[in-house]
This record gives sequence, C-alpha cells and structure tokens, in this order.
Amino acid sequence: HWPAARTKSLSQSKLPLILVHGFDSSCLEYRRLGPKLAALGVETYAVDLLGWGYTQLEGVESFSADAKVQALKGFWNAIGDNRDVCIAGASLGGAAAIEFAT
Repeated sequence: HWPAARTKSLSQSKLPLILVHGFDSSCLEYRRLGPKLAALGVETYAVDLLGWGYTQLEGVESFSADAKVQALKGFWNAIGDNRDVCIAGASLGGAAAIEFAT
C-alpha cells in the first residue's frame, strides 16, 4: 500500500486504486508504479491474486476465477471503509478486475 501524498492540486478527491498483476506473477510488478501514483495523490494498493504471489494457500478450497474475484472483494471490504474504488489489472488480473467492477 502506498498512501496518497498531499498535493497542491487536490481540488477534487481521487478514488483509491487497486492494481492486480497478471498470470504467474505477484504484486511486486507494481513496486515502481505504486509510489509514483501515490506521489500524484492516488492512494494505491497492489494485491496478489488468489493462488499467486504471496497469497496464503492453506485452507483455500477453490482457486477458480470467481474465488479470485471474491478474494479481491473481501480485501476491499476489509480495508476500504465502504468507499468507491478504481481497479486495474494486467492479463489475468485484468479479467478479475472486470469481474470485480461488474
């Protein structure tokens, strides 16, 4: 998580952003982009898709596409304070982001 920096041009509130990596990858894909977005005033989160990166594997009953989307929704429900959010992803993460948003 990269908290948004206070910028002089914060005339309107910016949505927080969740970045989701692609197939066979991890949230580390965004280790350079996250701080740059935060410096522009965008609160940025990079998360691992269920089954990839640093996610917990023990006790997971399903790694289906729906389970990945439900895990993303669970993440945002846990930390998002019921706020709207923008989500973007690459490859498999893009597919999960589309389903998350619909």
